[in-house]
Amino acid sequence: MHPVLALDVAAQAAAGLDAAHRIGLVHRDIKPGTILVGADGLVKITDFGIAHAAGSAPITGPGLVMGTTQYLAPERIAGGQATPASDLYALGILIYECLTGLPPYDGGTAEVMAGHLYLPMPPLPAGAPPELGELITRLTAKDPAARRRTVRAPAPAAARQAARPPASPARRATPPGRPRRPRHRRPGRRSRCR
Repeated sequence: MHPVLALDVAAQAAAGLDAAHRIGLVHRDIKPGTILVGADGLVKITDFGIAHAAGSAPITGPGLVMGTTQYLAPERIAGGQATPASDLYALGILIYECLTGLPPYDGGTAEVMAGHLYLPMPPLPAGAPPELGELITRLTAKDPAARRRTVRAPAPAAARQAARPPASPARRATPPGRPRRPRHRRPGRRSRCR
């Protein structure tokens, strides 16, 4: 996924999670299958089926964890409560996957869990915007207290980045000393941008 699109998805998902967190809901299973992007580009968070109210009694027994292993926060793997910080961790993993095409830790359940608990995040591909790398690093900190306090915080940075159009390799640079001619629309022709 192009970084601009990944940032837009992240910003919208962050706003949705923030709204859920403000009313006391923790999703507990943020993953690609629960973040839907419509044809109009609008992001919706689905599957609040295992969500719970922050601070409420857990619905699972001792030693049981609800969620998808590839997106579980370290504190959840260690048996801790799901909190807004664990949703933030999953969002960071999701952004990483949007940019690379793969979750950061691969293998069987035990290997993936060990990765979340002990391994640093693998590097992003060359050319990924440094702002994205910093955002992912802050969202996926192993210590939940070190993560962003709210998911609303990345949205403004994401929106600024998303406003920048991607560099087009097809566009040629203007030779030095020669000004670029402005492009004019012909009367009666509609713009391709809508």
